[in-house]
Formats: sequence, structure tokens, C-alpha cells
Amino acid sequence: MEEKLFDEKSITRGFYFICFGTFFVMLSLATHLPAYPHMLASFDLGPGHAVWMQLGLALGLTGFQPLLGWLGDAFSLKVVILLGAVFMVIGSMLVALSPAFWVLVVGLFFKGMAGAAIAPSGIAYAGRFFTGEKRGKTLGLFIALSTIGALFGPVLSGIFVDTLGWTSSFWFTAVLGGVAFSLFFLGVPSIKMETRRSFDFLGVVFVLVVLVGLLTIPTFINNYGFSSGLWLPSFAVFAIGLFLLIRVEKRRKEPLLDLNYVTNRSFWVPTVMAVLLLVGFAGVMYLLTFLCKMYKGNLLRLLASCKWRYS
Repeated sequence: MEEKLFDEKSITRGFYFICFGTFFVMLSLATHLPAYPHMLASFDLGPGHAVWMQLGLALGLTGFQPLLGWLGDAFSLKVVILLGAVFMVIGSMLVALSPAFWVLVVGLFFKGMAGAAIAPSGIAYAGRFFTGEKRGKTLGLFIALSTIGALFGPVLSGIFVDTLGWTSSFWFTAVLGGVAFSLFFLGVPSIKMETRRSFDFLGVVFVLVVLVGLLTIPTFINNYGFSSGLWLPSFAVFAIGLFLLIRVEKRRKEPLLDLNYVTNRSFWVPTVMAVLLLVGFAGVMYLLTFLCKMYKGNLLRLLASCKWRYS
């Protein structure tokens, strides 16, 4: 693939704009956790329904990365990240204005799609335009800003939730989505592709089928229990979808997913480590959200009692 390259100064400036725009998007993606108990309470639902919210976010975040990655390669990375910023605004507004719980889940799905469009952008940009030491430095900067954004997201969201209500947190992320759109539009160069890859439609369909099956397994186990067996249809969808995906991708000249990675140990070792770390992190954050809500009243009463005793 050949591209119409811009001068080095323009490329470097565009990378910094991507980094700062991604900072705001990653901050926005991490703001929902402190609001979960309040969101469920507003619809008179129990903690178990939070799994559906997580499902909506996870499906958008994981299911559309291959498709959006192809769009970036075939058309323009700038188009994809601008689309991601728009998804953040739409998703945040849907959640803030949601008249029903299912609308809220759809809003989180759009927020997940925003992450799918933008989170890999800095890595793709650095890998395409930087080499040697410059590539390592740029990747480090992008990951650092992404991580800092995700770190401060829950803190800022908690302040908004406690002072202005949970909807204010999502109006805040809608504004951040607009800021990210402005940064991407003004600072990232529009680099068009000379040649376009063929669109792997069946690959996209089966990737979505596989992820829907995989992600709904823990959802049904959480709601109905492992012994109910209601998770087995999701497992069957996952297994059949995975089998068909492998068959389809093997026959494609330009597949959506490169199956050569499956036999590459250097790819799977860090991938498995990352998955295990993220599963533990997500589980702990999910539990802490509801534990803090549960014990908040008891903690306040304890502090008040100590203040009365020693005053």
C-alpha cells in the first residue's frame, strides 16, 4: 500500500493531536463505573443488570475494531477517528437522555465503538509513519496519555456524580467527544490511500457472531446461574461462529483477520498476559463500584460516631 506522504513536521504534529484527542476519549470511556449504581437505581434495577451495560460497552469496543481498522487502512485514519469522536458524543447523549434502560445500553454501545475507532489509532499511526527509536518513543507517549486519561476518568466522574448527578457525567463526556473531534479535525492530516483492500464482509459478520456468543456467556451465567444451562446456546453460537470464521478467513486473499498469528508464540504470550490482567482489573473495578455504594452509608455513620465521641 502506498500513501501520499506529508512532510515530517505535519506527520509529527498530527500524532500529537491524535494523542491529546485520545486522552479525552479514554478519559470519557472510563467515566461510567462510578455512575453504575446511580444509573441502575434511577431505573429501579438491581446490580445484576449492570452486566447488560458492560455487554453493550464491550461489544462496541471489541466487535468493531477489525472493521474500523479496515476502514482506516482502506480509506483514511482521520475519517475513522473523527467517526469515533462522533460516536462518543452520540453515545454520551443517549445515556444522559435515556428514557428506558435499553436506550442506555445502546448509548454505552456507541461509547464502546468510539473506543474501538480511536484507541488503536496512535499505534496504527506510529507504526505507519515512524521507524526505529522514534517509533518506540511515540508509542510510549501514546500509551502513557491513554493510560493517564483512563486513570483520571473515574475520579472526575465520581465528582460529577456526587455533586451534579449521574447524567452530568455523560454530558461531560459528550463535551469531551466534541473537543476530541476538534483536535482530530484541525490537527490530523488527511492521508488518502492509493489502493484499497477488498472488503471482507463475511469476516466482519462472523467476527461479530463470535464476539456476541462469547460476551453473552458470562451475561447468562450471571443472570441465571451456571447450572441453568441457558448459557449453552451462547457457547454454541461462539463455537460454530469461530469454526466458520476460520474457514472463511483461510480462503480469503486479504482476510480481515490474519490467521498466521494463531501459530505465532510471540503473539500469544503477551496477548494472554494482557487478557488475564484486564479481566482481573475489570472484575475488581466492577465489584468495588457496588461495594463502595453499599458501605458508603455505614462509613459515614462510623465517621459521625467517631466525631461525636472525640469532640
